[in-house]
Amino acid sequence: MSIKKYELNGKEFWKVYVNVRSKDDPNVRFQKLLPRVKSEVEAIKLEKKLLNELGQKVAEEVGLGLKWEFVINHWEMAAKTGILGTYNPGTISDHVSCLRRLTKPWLKKSAAKISRADAQYLLRNLKKDGRSNSGLKKVKNTINVVFKYGLEENLIKGVERSPVYGIKVGKSSEKSPDILSSDEVKIFLGAAKRYEHEWYPVWAFACLTGMRN
Repeated sequence: MSIKKYELNGKEFWKVYVNVRSKDDPNVRFQKLLPRVKSEVEAIKLEKKLLNELGQKVAEEVGLGLKWEFVINHWEMAAKTGILGTYNPGTISDHVSCLRRLTKPWLKKSAAKISRADAQYLLRNLKKDGRSNSGLKKVKNTINVVFKYGLEENLIKGVERSPVYGIKVGKSSEKSPDILSSDEVKIFLGAAKRYEHEWYPVWAFACLTGMRN
């Protein structure tokens, strides 16, 4: 907080600067500068008014919980330490990367302020960009997993469910991949070995172990 006197074009003015930060969450901060105040008395009044206004904004922000980016980071740390059960490191990385990339406009926003409209807008844009229905469902599920964690850990306050809860992304029209029968696998691998195809070891390993893509 500060009130400073200065001169401009031969006239005296005061400027008022107020900065209010939360004691509970240092990342929550509001500040405002008012220049060209005509008197010191008016500057003192404005300073008190700003303190009340910004203090209220800080209280409201803290009451709503933390930023979406913080919730994602908190979930990542919890998943890596095993608190949330056994998570494959690759799955953790995929979830976090997906959220940081696809929900980028939400990162600096209080998670509790992310609305259903925000979620619908996000999913519509992803669909326009060519993402499949199964891909949209994966994004939706990832958001739900992390948002639910934020609610359970009291990191997100004032709401009861994820903004994507209940949003339908449509039925998938994608055709499931064909699976070779045991006889077809034998014919396929036999031909690959006979022609000494360079990918034979890879195909053989994949087919004989049942490994996924």
